[in-house]
Amino acid sequence: MDVAGFLLFSTIEGIAVLSVALYLFRVKVTKHIWSIVIMSLLISFQNYVIRDMLALVEISPIINLLLTVLFFKTVIRIPLFWSAVITVTGYISYALIQSSVLLLSFGYFTIEKVSGHSVEGYELQLISSLLALGGSWFIYSRGLGFTFEFEKLRFKWERIAVLTLITLFALVLCIMMYFQDIKANFVIILFSLAVFLYYALRKEVEEKL
Repeated sequence: MDVAGFLLFSTIEGIAVLSVALYLFRVKVTKHIWSIVIMSLLISFQNYVIRDMLALVEISPIINLLLTVLFFKTVIRIPLFWSAVITVTGYISYALIQSSVLLLSFGYFTIEKVSGHSVEGYELQLISSLLALGGSWFIYSRGLGFTFEFEKLRFKWERIAVLTLITLFALVLCIMMYFQDIKANFVIILFSLAVFLYYALRKEVEEKL
């Protein structure tokens, strides 16, 4: 049950993360649904091998980010730079939802309870995934999200700045995984999401001018 449960709920969570990322940038998820399901399953299996078999918990998030960027680039056909931005925005958004559920559970969910292969951990993944899927679909169905054309956007110093921010976020994510302070994590995640959403919004406004 441990392996099956981990793969099942991690796959559901992966589908939610990828869907949030794509819906926020007005990419139709249903068009790529089977690719998303297969990719989520592969990432879940990778997580199991890296975290449970090799005990390399801290590097697992970075591998997830890299695999997702490559997925968006090769399968969804989004330019590499924007694949990185969309990936980080999606992961941050999902992490914010999950951290909110954790904080608002009045002690039902704690870091200790959701660690490992626990029922509470699976419940947290399922609730967070349903909220993420429902919320992102609602945004997409209402015509909200970022609608600029990726290929039209060309940068100079901005590209370096944003890639640096993405690298820093990946490093901070590893540190967060190590210390597991949910309140501090929530503040960092919220700040990171604000930065990336501000950047995406600014690029959309610039395209429309």
